[in-house]
Amino acid sequence: MPSTSMSRPTLFGRDRELALLGSCLSAARDGQGRLILISGEAGIGKTALTDHLTLAAAQGSTTVLAGHCFDRTETPPYSPWIEIARRIEAVPEFANTPPTFQPGNATSQSDFFEQAHAFLVALTATKPAILVLEDIHWADRASLDLLRFVARGVEHLPLLVVGTYRSEEIDRRHPMAELVPRLVREAPTVRLNLRPLDVTAVQAFVQERLTLPDAGIRRLADYLVERTEGNSLFLTELLRHLEEEELLDHFAEGGSAERLAGTPIPSLLRHIVDERLSRLGDETAALLAVAAVVGQEVPLAVWQAVAGVDEETLLRVAEQAEAVHLVFSSSHADGIRFAHALIRDVLYDHVSALRRRRLHRRVAEALIALPTPDPDAIASHFQHAGDERAAAWLVRAAERAEDAYALVIAAERYEAAMALLDRQAMDLAERGWVRLLAAALRRHNDRDRALAWVEVVVKLAAAAGDASLRARAEAMLGLLIGYGGDFHRAVAAMSTAVDLIDQLPPGTGTTRRREQQIDQVANRGTLIAIFARGGRLTEARTMGEAFLATIADPATVPGELGAVADAQSSLGLVYALQGEPGPARRSYAAAIAAYQASDLHLFALMRQREELILAVLPFQADDLEEREQVAAAAERTAYWVTERGGHINVDLPRYARVPLLVLEGRWQEARAILEPPDSWDLVFTARVRGYYLGLIARAQGEVDEAWRCVLGASSASADSEPGERVGANLVQDIQRLAVGLALDANDLPLARRWLDLHHRWSGFMNATVGRAEGEVAEAEWHRAAGDPDRARVHAEHALAYATSPRQPLALLAAHRALGILATDEGAFESADSHFSQSLALADACRAPYERSLTLLACAELAMATGEFTAATVAIDEVRAICTPMHARPALAHAERLAARIAQSDLSGTAHRTSVAGLTAREIDVLRLVAAGMSNGEIAEQLYLSRNTVKVHVARILAKLGVHNRAAATEFALRNGIA
Repeated sequence: MPSTSMSRPTLFGRDRELALLGSCLSAARDGQGRLILISGEAGIGKTALTDHLTLAAAQGSTTVLAGHCFDRTETPPYSPWIEIARRIEAVPEFANTPPTFQPGNATSQSDFFEQAHAFLVALTATKPAILVLEDIHWADRASLDLLRFVARGVEHLPLLVVGTYRSEEIDRRHPMAELVPRLVREAPTVRLNLRPLDVTAVQAFVQERLTLPDAGIRRLADYLVERTEGNSLFLTELLRHLEEEELLDHFAEGGSAERLAGTPIPSLLRHIVDERLSRLGDETAALLAVAAVVGQEVPLAVWQAVAGVDEETLLRVAEQAEAVHLVFSSSHADGIRFAHALIRDVLYDHVSALRRRRLHRRVAEALIALPTPDPDAIASHFQHAGDERAAAWLVRAAERAEDAYALVIAAERYEAAMALLDRQAMDLAERGWVRLLAAALRRHNDRDRALAWVEVVVKLAAAAGDASLRARAEAMLGLLIGYGGDFHRAVAAMSTAVDLIDQLPPGTGTTRRREQQIDQVANRGTLIAIFARGGRLTEARTMGEAFLATIADPATVPGELGAVADAQSSLGLVYALQGEPGPARRSYAAAIAAYQASDLHLFALMRQREELILAVLPFQADDLEEREQVAAAAERTAYWVTERGGHINVDLPRYARVPLLVLEGRWQEARAILEPPDSWDLVFTARVRGYYLGLIARAQGEVDEAWRCVLGASSASADSEPGERVGANLVQDIQRLAVGLALDANDLPLARRWLDLHHRWSGFMNATVGRAEGEVAEAEWHRAAGDPDRARVHAEHALAYATSPRQPLALLAAHRALGILATDEGAFESADSHFSQSLALADACRAPYERSLTLLACAELAMATGEFTAATVAIDEVRAICTPMHARPALAHAERLAARIAQSDLSGTAHRTSVAGLTAREIDVLRLVAAGMSNGEIAEQLYLSRNTVKVHVARILAKLGVHNRAAATEFALRNGIA
């Protein structure tokens, strides 16, 4: 029965996909690149679809390069990209001067990605290109990070980047589960999720391949779909097998399908492979099984060393296996590559467990003998062999991953080595060092586990008598305890570490890689940082300035660089909180530069974010250009970190902008970033997340959520004392948030306790920043308590504190507080002046919510002076601002004011404002007294505290010369006020 040529088979059931790929190819040739993600189950036709695209592209003068990913953990960092880089040597245009990018040739972390970008620019300079990344579900994290980096710039190049992956391999814990949505959002991405072929497509496939009657085609297609479920690979293999077995003649003649049903079926691919192997002979099958142990791609030299046969024998086996489509020549023509990973899996399972262990050991030993041993592959084979040498190679693989900036992979390798060394119970010092290095890499995203590891390291170091390890372990212990917030324990551990380091002979361990890895993150500067972040600003200032004075030349040793960075960042915090923005900005700049020089870019990001919060927004909130530049710099660092695997959350760049999002009223965006806690490391984000979520929750009327944020972020109560916890940044902001929540609930005693704690912290820290806001909170408390005189004193203090040094947002709040108090007192011109200044500052700071709060106060003033039209205009603007922000309390306040306007007798307002010397506010209170309302009901109606209403009622009675509410009511009725 004749068959058509299979050299370039037609793809059936893929018309939509082919049209879309053709459109993408045309766009790429016009300079508009795309990322194409092709997913589906194994054998569904991803490779066939990709081959169809690349063949069409190659015929149209397009460069095509491919890189492959393989399973069983032997893939080193950036493996498919390195394969692509090697393949370019075969492209005629680059035969003499091929562009390259290799991790080993990079001089810094950013250099490698710059090389990758330069490579792509050079590759596409003269004609379009397609890069194919096969089976990226097996890709290492570093390769996925580079894929994301490339994808974000692909639209500006004549380039298609095609990635294929098995959808069944992707669960919620797989890196791609989070990566794919990010790629779709950030880059021009086309997603093709291949489905099984339906019966119509299978009929077309059979009709092209075989000469059968229509009824026979339908019967065969139905059978194939039933037996293969439309999987392209299984379908093709089964049909080929049926042809080879000459079973289709009977079927074409109308015979039953029973004879077909008894043959091996594609849903069990091992049967198909076994059938082919049986035709090759036992020796060939056995040697292919050995090759399967080596890997997906098998160098001939390694295969020969492991199998123990001559090269000619292996060449004959390779030729026989290639003839039946089990293998192909490898990309370098120095070995074989299995046609499909499933084929390798079947062959691998043919080897007994005992024999596999021996073969894996021999593979590892053969790989070691190569000129450039691959530590990942060697470690993997030794692991499968149960050989204790795996630990040492895992450490080498971890070090290589660190050098390639694949920090997550490095952590995984160290942890695997740690587990092996623990089981072997040998070399206490080595066990300690590996554990310590793993802890250093996990310190942000799993602080508790890292701390537990380091506590074990301290014991291992003592037992091993390794003084250098003991000193570094104590330093890391202090750092991690500080992350947890226990000031006294952190200081004790870091002080012990400094003493131990001082006792070491000069230069001990400073030339060893592992000491340097620890020294740059836990050092003398860490102790200064613990004091600064514990609120001991004066001590930290003295320590930091004294330490930096001892650094005569620019630091170059990792430990010294790290210490300088920590000292400078500590001084940045100190200077900012003590009201010295200039020195603070200079210290932060120095800290960020030192962290970046140490390749501690996550720390640099933390300082950039802190600089925005503590040194820019308090003093330069009205300098829109400057605050944007600082936020943008933080975003760039965050992109740098996530693209290179330095943090587990790809939303980190958006997180860097949260302070501005909250200030600018973009609360929905801010909440979307801050609320999902699973992928944030809480060491890095807890206080910032809690504070900003709490601010939004209060403004949106979610009281319980706001209190949870306060208590979770502060790790303290209103009755706690300063100095016990590490975390001075934002501590007072969180306390003032608690004061506001207590005042909202009219719980004056609770508000008082939080205010007192705020004052204790201010005195303890000798801080300047926060004093103005604290005085505003005091003014609000005394107003609520019915003591307007003391409220005014505090509001005036707030204005003075906010003026020197100038703090725009604090000035805004102080002017608003003074305006509200002036309105209460009937000093309407003064109130108007303060509100005008508050509104101008709100506009200058681009702070819409702050503007809305001042507008509400302006509406109160307008109503007090009878300017109801102006009050209505202010209320309408509040609605416009607060409705999209879901600022429910402010909106409720606006509606209460609107209701009061609707109830007012506009024609008698001017008359009532002068009756018996009563102010407009007192007229409003008297009207509600006459309506029979209690003080609590009046407070709710006028948005005042009960104590304030009580004071107003007392003043009304005094001015009217009456002694009770009934007499006041009679006066109101007589004068037309009720």
